[in-house]
Amino acid sequence: MSSGSAPARSWTAASVARTDTARARRSLERRNALMAAVWLVFLLFPVAGVATSDASAAARAAGMVGLAVFAALDILVIVRLGPPERWGTGDRVALAGICACCLVAIGLVPLLGSGVAGLLPYVVSLTSYALPLRWAWASLVAAIAVAVGGPAVSGDLARWWPLTVVVLAVGVLSLGGRLAEIRAAEVRQAQEEARLADERDRMARDVHDVVGHSLAVILAQAESAQFLTGEGSYKGKKHLDELI
Repeated sequence: MSSGSAPARSWTAASVARTDTARARRSLERRNALMAAVWLVFLLFPVAGVATSDASAAARAAGMVGLAVFAALDILVIVRLGPPERWGTGDRVALAGICACCLVAIGLVPLLGSGVAGLLPYVVSLTSYALPLRWAWASLVAAIAVAVGGPAVSGDLARWWPLTVVVLAVGVLSLGGRLAEIRAAEVRQAQEEARLADERDRMARDVHDVVGHSLAVILAQAESAQFLTGEGSYKGKKHLDELI
């Protein structure tokens, strides 16, 4: 067996693993970009709320700027949380972006009233990935409380109750996607460990074959040396010297 076969297999397996990892990361990035684009479509409702507000033109312009800032912060946090390694780590940049989104939403209350609760699904989606799981679930409960309490206080609960369902669905789907990715990462890690163990076994067998072949040659030379006499005794000594 060629001594270079084991390293060649190892290099090939490592190359395949790197390719699979890169492909999975690109797929995740495309999915995140698609999710961000889809989410931004729903900002049309708050935009319509600001545009039809009874506030002054300056206030409506400020509201539009606020929504644009909210959208930019949302995209920033999504991009920041792109790699799964950052999920649940409490990344400071992501948390700062989420806090800024909340402040912008609060600033839009005078224009949108209870309609500002329509921004809650964005915040829930972000916290589902940014916070540790325990706190992510807690933030979902808090968001549902706000989605119910805000409209209830303003007397718009009958109009805005579907928002509670949307917030719940967004939170469950986001956290479910995160848990699914955690499980997939565990499976990939187990597969990688199995691949490394298999590679170690292959290398051990290759080394065993080489050592076994060398010992067989040594044994054959040693056995043949004892039969060489006379003129062949010099060759016998040479064989023994090679063994030593």
